[in-house]
Amino acid sequence: MSESLPHSSFQVLHVLARKGPLNPKQIRELVRIPARTVAFALKRLLKTGLVCRIPNLMDMRKTLYNVESQAAHTIIERHGAESMIGIQLSVLFR
Repeated sequence: MSESLPHSSFQVLHVLARKGPLNPKQIRELVRIPARTVAFALKRLLKTGLVCRIPNLMDMRKTLYNVESQAAHTIIERHGAESMIGIQLSVLFR
């Protein structure tokens, strides 16, 4: 994992932590970044384990994304609270 999250990934993680679970369109509307950027951010967050996919029982065509807070705490412990990633995640999961 890199030393920090890109700004777009941090924005998506922030909105999911506050308002999730959400689908990509809802994220895009709340964060106001392009759909392609949201897709890139979600892909990166899925790869790091900070976000997971969950089924949308209301509309199975639209996948929902939610924060994996336990993964965030694990990353903070592994990298340290003073690392850039630790600081970013600590801001979200106090």
